Amino acid sequence: MSEIADKTPRVLFQPTGDFIFSAKVTVGVNHPFNGGALIVYNDKANWDKLLFEFAKTGAAGISTTVTKGAGDDAHHGVRTGDAVYLKVVRRKDMFVFYTSPDGSAWSMVRNFSLPGAATAKVGFSSQSPAGDGFSAQFSEIQFRNATFKDFWQGE
Repeated sequence: MSEIADKTPRVLFQPTGDFIFSAKVTVGVNHPFNGGALIVYNDKANWDKLLFEFAKTGAAGISTTVTKGAGDDAHHGVRTGDAVYLKVVRRKDMFVFYTSPDGSAWSMVRNFSLPGAATAKVGFSSQSPAGDGFSAQFSEIQFRNATFKDFWQGE
């Protein structure tokens, strides 16, 4: 039997209805797997994250995890620079993750459902699973109750 790790620091809030939530995430060069994330959280067995993290190669990139009892990690390519915009939207019981270099032109990363979507909390997290600590800066935070009209942009 494996233990479920649920130790990342996070700040969460519970939205109601459909929403669009985004932030600019800035990270400093540090150890592999350190990063900042927007997260969707029900409990330690049902959560998801859209993460801007450093790989073992030293390059920064986008990773996602969708956890429904067990997590599935996916890597979505390298991003240049030390900042990226991340966005999470909810429409009924569906969540969609997006990234952007500038906060205006968005690329859809993945969509998924989550048990208990209507009561899921969303927010911010940072991680340092192999390092001595790490901090991420979240700025240009935007939240609004809205239903997207364009699936590909999340707007």
